[in-house]
Amino acid sequence: YEENGEVPRERLTYTERVQLRRQAEALDAKREANAAMRHQRNRKAFLAELNEKRKLEDLKQASRRQKIEEQRLQRREKAEMQKHLAHERGARYEENDKKRE
Repeated sequence: YEENGEVPRERLTYTERVQLRRQAEALDAKREANAAMRHQRNRKAFLAELNEKRKLEDLKQASRRQKIEEQRLQRREKAEMQKHLAHERGARYEENDKKRE
């Protein structure tokens, strides 16, 4: 290339053609390397974002499971309490019936 970056229009010598071809090949290789680097950088960013989303979903799911388990435990405790109260109530009724007799 000349100073202005254009390919000269007159006839080129063999050495000049070889030099221009090498420069073009080097430019192509540099472009490919930059494209590969960009692709790799974008891929890493995508995978990092994907992993972050997965972690967030795992945390949400764990939170949901914990909440469900707590609700089940509360329902069990409530059912046991009601069963216990019903048993006590029944025992008191029986006591009162015995006292009346």
